[in-house]
Amino acid sequence: MRQIKDNGLVELKINGASIVMLLGARRINPGVPSVLMLDCQSYINKIDFQMQSGISYVYDAIKPHIEEVLQKTVTQQLCSALRTQIFGWDEYFRNLNLNFTMYSNTEADLSLTSNPEISDKYADLNLKGQFRVPNVTTLEDFSPAPITFPAKNSNRSCAGISEASINSLVAAYYSSGSLNTMLSNASDSIKITTLNLTDVVPEISKIFKNPTPAKIRLYATSSPKVTLNAKNITMDFQGLFQIHVKPAEGKSQSVIEAKILAVLNGKISISDAKTFRGLIVNASTSLQRLQIDKAEPNNKEPKDATSEKAIQHIFSQMLLPNINEKLEQGMRIPSKILMNPSITSQKGYEQVEMDFIWG
Repeated sequence: MRQIKDNGLVELKINGASIVMLLGARRINPGVPSVLMLDCQSYINKIDFQMQSGISYVYDAIKPHIEEVLQKTVTQQLCSALRTQIFGWDEYFRNLNLNFTMYSNTEADLSLTSNPEISDKYADLNLKGQFRVPNVTTLEDFSPAPITFPAKNSNRSCAGISEASINSLVAAYYSSGSLNTMLSNASDSIKITTLNLTDVVPEISKIFKNPTPAKIRLYATSSPKVTLNAKNITMDFQGLFQIHVKPAEGKSQSVIEAKILAVLNGKISISDAKTFRGLIVNASTSLQRLQIDKAEPNNKEPKDATSEKAIQHIFSQMLLPNINEKLEQGMRIPSKILMNPSITSQKGYEQVEMDFIWG
């Protein structure tokens, strides 16, 4: 008996491959998605095996048997390979962090509230979209209205951020103290003296003969209320406006104090972050209306000497530009799967479109 060794080039053609796969999606604790393969059927119509060079006539003699074995093996391996891939996807979803800290002392809960709904045209995921501050139990429980997306042909993912979720975020921002910290930082960056205020508050020059350092203070006294309309965002802001003056000798004193109600127009934008994997949410605001309630000079001048017009001027021309500068710094949203976002305002929600990527 003699052993025969041979080598050559094999050409393998697969014709008429088909796979029918049934996937399931569900919500598992703690509110993360899970995918599983419910059924899989694969079929190879024909495999053509050709041996080039070598003793090809030997292989030609057993070609039907080789093709039969290859057809059964490949058919069986198709569903097995897909099952392994689906398992990898499921592991990826199970490890998604849908509860995370976005910025100092404010946590986001984006866990699923129900099982995903998946069809041949779309996948519908309902996320909680609530925000909280640890150890604070006084936050309002916001109830979102149903979101219905307009009909649109697009391969991009579409998300609706409800008015309730945005108000939940604003309430957490206020309750954590971050809102008033931001307002304080915006006010502190305004460097003025009583000389800068004499045009709008002339009576100040009667009290302080020489230029004296002054500070503007603005505090939110309740959580602002955001309202979303088509192509329009408004915010109702209630707060306390003060002007403090600190002489070279003596204690700082509040010379003007007023309760205010401001109606602000807002704009939200979202973009890819440049310094980390994720998104940046920016905002800007402008004044629509400012109502002054009980504007009082804290000095011996008559009360009507304090001009409401002065507060209007200081609020819109000094405070708002600095507040916008802080808002433009943006809020970080870490994400490894979302890119190329765009956002538009709708009635009751913000519509965000983005590309959904793997890896």
